[in-house]
Amino acid sequence: LVPSNEQFTVEVKGDVSHLLSKIEKINGITSIIERKKASDITSFKIETDSTTDVRPEIARTIVRENLELLELKTTSTTLEDIFIRVTTN
Repeated sequence: LVPSNEQFTVEVKGDVSHLLSKIEKINGITSIIERKKASDITSFKIETDSTTDVRPEIARTIVRENLELLELKTTSTTLEDIFIRVTTN
C-alpha cells in the first residue's frame, strides 16, 4: 500500500532565507519543495505524514520569522504523485 500523507501549498512574502531550515524541523514534515514566484514571494509544497496536522506550527513559524503568510492550503495527491512514490520505493 502507498503510505497516506497530506500535502500543503504555502505562499510567503518576504525574505525566506532562514525559513526553510526552521520548517524542516517541524515534526511530521517529510518533504519541502521551494518555488520562487516573484522577487519577494515564495511558494512551498510541503508533504507530511498523515498523523500530524502541521498547519498551525507552519503558520506560527512564518509569523515568528516576521514574514507574511499569503496562503496555506491543502492540495490533493495526484495520480502522478502516487505513481512516482510507488515506482521510486
